[in-house]
Amino acid sequence: MNMQEHEEYTASVRGLREAGARFLNLETCSGEGGEVEIVCHFLLKDEVHTLSTCTVERKVPSLFSFFGNADFPEREAARSFGVKFLGHPNLPRSEEPR
Repeated sequence: MNMQEHEEYTASVRGLREAGARFLNLETCSGEGGEVEIVCHFLLKDEVHTLSTCTVERKVPSLFSFFGNADFPEREAARSFGVKFLGHPNLPRSEEPR
């Protein structure tokens, strides 16, 4: 995973938002090399769309600016797994996982 792939992920999220999708859920799981895989589900026209990406140095773009209801799942992933969601305005102070 590299930052170019994060740009593609962000562009896909933006496209879903512009098409009128709703954010449903964010899941996390262990990725390769100590990174965290982020899996997000969206609803668009009665169809669920899934996007996934992996952290780079435990960092990943935030969905918060596109979908405000991503706030709690991102904060929980930050607390639980030490993920830093870039662009999120209110992450927990400690990035250390519980």
